Amino acid sequence: MPEIISTSEPDASRAEGLNNDYSFGYVEIIGGRETQEDALAWHVLSANDLTPKDSLKQLSPIEIGYRLWTSYQLLDTPDLEAGTTASTTVYDGKGNLITATVADSASFAVVYDKDGNALGVTRLNSVTHKASDKQEALRIQNNGGFVQDERVNGVLAPSRSIGDKIYKGVGVSSEATIDITNVDQITRDLKLDPSQIGSIQIITTCDGFTDGAGDDKQNKKNHESYLFDTLKRLRAPGKLPQNELANCLCQRALTDRSYDNISVAIQTITKDTPPVLVGVYDGHGGHLASHKVAKNIGQVFKELCALTLGDYEKHKLSVFQHVAAYLQDNRIYLDPELQNLVIVNELITLTRIYLDDLKDSENANTIQPILLCLFASLNSDKPNKDKIIEFYTFLDKNHTLENAPMGKNIDLIRQDTRKSTGEFILGIAIIAATLLTLILPGLLIMSIVYAATGKQPLDLMTSKGTRFEESVNKIKTGMTFFSHDLPSQSQIDDLIISTEPKKA
Repeated sequence: MPEIISTSEPDASRAEGLNNDYSFGYVEIIGGRETQEDALAWHVLSANDLTPKDSLKQLSPIEIGYRLWTSYQLLDTPDLEAGTTASTTVYDGKGNLITATVADSASFAVVYDKDGNALGVTRLNSVTHKASDKQEALRIQNNGGFVQDERVNGVLAPSRSIGDKIYKGVGVSSEATIDITNVDQITRDLKLDPSQIGSIQIITTCDGFTDGAGDDKQNKKNHESYLFDTLKRLRAPGKLPQNELANCLCQRALTDRSYDNISVAIQTITKDTPPVLVGVYDGHGGHLASHKVAKNIGQVFKELCALTLGDYEKHKLSVFQHVAAYLQDNRIYLDPELQNLVIVNELITLTRIYLDDLKDSENANTIQPILLCLFASLNSDKPNKDKIIEFYTFLDKNHTLENAPMGKNIDLIRQDTRKSTGEFILGIAIIAATLLTLILPGLLIMSIVYAATGKQPLDLMTSKGTRFEESVNKIKTGMTFFSHDLPSQSQIDDLIISTEPKKA
């Protein structure tokens, strides 16, 4: 299948390419830098490239996102002293766009009318990763680094990268943020009439382009406005050859005093466009990292997609083996099996904390056997969904213990009327915070943990048995296969990306 890998020499002032057959073009210019450190990759994919070798079904957008996440991890080898940002978008041929972001490169979707005029722009990556971002700065500090002058350890502007090996010990990771959308959702978000749409373009850029928006306008809304304004200044930009349009965007950024390398890659999407991968990689500290990623991302990604589902789950760098790392940025994008794995791990932790706290309690003889049975069921070889159902079924069963009042297993747990102590509450707080990030804004987590660490008097009045029951019930409430209520269409649109949307 066709591909383009652009890895210019450091002294190259310009690189340009066009593939008319598949409507792709790009331009890279050295800009205000002394050397060119950017690189890019473009691969036309087949449906087979996105299908595991033991399956006839193409990977879902969420599963494609998993493999992009792992691709970055595989390419981030310990030998890479130089570093690179990464923005890779896969169009799956079914209307879905899956973007993996590390650092501050950006990917956009632009919608045009049938005359080639821009109707709207949306940035596909929801976030960028810079040391100037408060959350990223906190993450760096928690990993032993510091942020000075909006740079990691006073030197590195991006807070994540592929490479930069000397900064890996202070939190500079290659863990990608995955964003998934589709052309129907973009049309709705931009409030456009589908009948007016002529084409859509994926426009992927390094920060050399978005720097043109201005130092005080480095956010999603202003990036979108800057690109939209640039396109509105052009006559029928959607009808221009992709490399010509890319050049126009580069020149706009130069005019607006961007002093970086500037790279722009453009893929036009119509109803006949096959799956494609487009990536821009903005190097720093040399070109070795960006060149390595550009040369290898296509092959690494395709090899991961070819793995059987079971082999991918067992892969040492799969999201299934690094659940916590993946979930810190990507909780909304979970397939059912990974959701079940997370829930099993939460129940195991919750049960283990309660078991450890129960050792010297007068209730130990009656409650400990119940918890041991729960713990054993969660650690069995059964599928995770079956483990979860068995856990809750056992809690609701009548107990068989002698010398104990008749009732259900959960009734015996309720008889543990001891008040919460600091260590037990802290363990529950961690579970509560982990669980509730699925459905509550991040700011609320602080209040939850605050309450659970003993700072709220009412919380201290809750008994340990009741607290365990409430915690497992909160987990159960968030599980769809225990609910008989179907989500609304708006909830589905917000949380679930269809694997079979209408084509562009």
